[in-house]
Formats: sequence, C-alpha cells, structure tokens
Amino acid sequence: MKRVAALVAAFACLSCDGSAPPPSPSVAPSFRAPNNAGGDAEVAARVGNLTITKSRIESIAAAQNVTPSEALNRAIFDALLAQEAMARGIDKNRSVELLRTSLIARAMVQDISARVAAQGPVTDAELDETTARHWIELDRPDAVRTVHAIVMMKSDASPDVRAKSLALANVIRRAVAPISEAARSTPPPTDPKATDPVVELFRKAANEVDKAGLETRVEALPPVVADGRVVGAAGQFDPGFSKAANELKQRGDVSPIVESPYGLHVIFLLQRIEGKTVPREERRALIRDEVMSLRARAEREKLLTGQSNSVGINRDIDEVLALVPVER
Repeated sequence: MKRVAALVAAFACLSCDGSAPPPSPSVAPSFRAPNNAGGDAEVAARVGNLTITKSRIESIAAAQNVTPSEALNRAIFDALLAQEAMARGIDKNRSVELLRTSLIARAMVQDISARVAAQGPVTDAELDETTARHWIELDRPDAVRTVHAIVMMKSDASPDVRAKSLALANVIRRAVAPISEAARSTPPPTDPKATDPVVELFRKAANEVDKAGLETRVEALPPVVADGRVVGAAGQFDPGFSKAANELKQRGDVSPIVESPYGLHVIFLLQRIEGKTVPREERRALIRDEVMSLRARAEREKLLTGQSNSVGINRDIDEVLALVPVER
C-alpha cells in the first residue's frame, strides 16, 4: 500500500522534480497511444506506447519556466513512471482513479473558464448589472448626510390627528432653525464615523418642544442618494424623503415638512457628499474577472443540472465512510 501511495504522489507531481513546483492540470503533459493522425510532426518523444507531444512540451516549459529540453526530460520521466505503473496495474487502483477523476474535473473547470472568456469582452448588459451591484464603488451619485425629527403618524390618520401632527412638526422646524447658523460656522467632522456636534444641538432643540402627547423621534442618518439608496449601509429610504433631503443645498439647510409612510419629517442637512463615477470603459476592465467568474458559474450550474438529470447518482453512505481513515 505504501508503494501505491508513493506512485499516487508521483502522479500528483507530474513533470516536476525536487527543485520545481508541479504544473497545474492544464499544463500537465499528456500521454496517449501513438496514432497516425496528423503524422509525426507533433510527436516530441515516445515512451513505450505513450506519446509526448510538442505542444505539451511547450506548455510545460512555459508553465515551469524551464528550457524545452528540460521540459522534455521531465515529461519522459513522468512517462516512464506512468508506463511502469500501468504495467503493474496501479492505474486501476482506486486511489489513482480518484486522482484521475479529480484532475479531469479540474481540467473541465478550466475548459469552461476558457470557453466563457472566448465569448468576448464584458457586454453592456453585464456592465450595467455589475455596476448596479457595486454602485457605491463604481457609480455613486451625490449623497447627503442628515439628521431629522419625525412626528410619527399613520398614513390613514384622522384629520384631527393629521392637523395636530402637522402643527407639532412646524413647531419643531421653528425650534431647530436657529441651529443653522452654528452648523454653517463649523465644518462637518472629517472622520465619517465621528459624531457631528450639530446632531446633539438639533436633538436638544427638537426634544425640548412640547409634544402634546404625540410620539416623535430624532435620528442621525447615514448618507442617502436621491433615489433612496443608502451609502455604506443596507436598506432603502423612502423615495419622497430621500428626494427632499437631496434638494437641500448647504450645511444647515432645513427642509419643509416632508410626509412619508412613517410620519412627518423635519430634515436638517449636515453634509453633501460628492458622487464618484468610474468611466464605463475603465469600469468594464475593472469588473472583467468578476463577470468571467459569473459566466463560468452559470455554465457549471447548467452543466451540472443537465448531468444530474441524465446521469444516475447513487450516494452509498457505507462506501463513502469506507474511504475515511479511522485511527485505532
């Protein structure tokens, strides 16, 4: 069994010696029975009934950064081992069969990757889809950081409750208006994680108002763009709220009363954040690897789904457990 393990290890290290790393399966030398297809122009060497092709020698030389002569020597060495292993029937050993299956599967994955790359560059549709997933890094519009006070009110509130809520929202708006001067005289913190001192001034002014039994909240909010997408956090803001917030022009501006499904808002602008857009062609180059990976994944899933439906899969748990070594 130790001899089998040693030869399996030799197979796993195709075309390598102690001073060179093993090649990837995509450049491992191929051994095939000689035939007359294409003549002998492609044949670099024959070892017994195994043929080593010139294209494989070139691949090994390029992958391992060795001369063609050294690449040929390594391929011959592997072929000699393979010839002897087959003569002894070791190629029929279960461990070798598993290794061969693994190598073939990896080669198939690489073939899929090559095929999807050959489909061409990133399309406009792929560019738009990927940009939508990574909009913060690739195509972020201007955003605003705000603090707001909200008078909680249901959308179907009675006219009396609506009138009281609106009156309270206007009182809050008047109470926070004087803070505008303080906000404009001090810049926002340079550290986006730091608390803006204006937030506490706003909170104090809004909370000192008589609420008349109505529920209110004061919240400092993460940056949001006009369509409601939040920068640096999950979730989506109400479009009406987000549009009104982005219409504020400078630090210290106070919005009119804005209604949302949650209630009536008084929005105070803390900071405008300039957007950033990477040019489309530069974006196309940046996302290429991700798009190729997604193409390959789709091809693999399609292939595996088809194979699973056409090839019987029998999961024998006893057979699987028999492969797991148990220490005694």
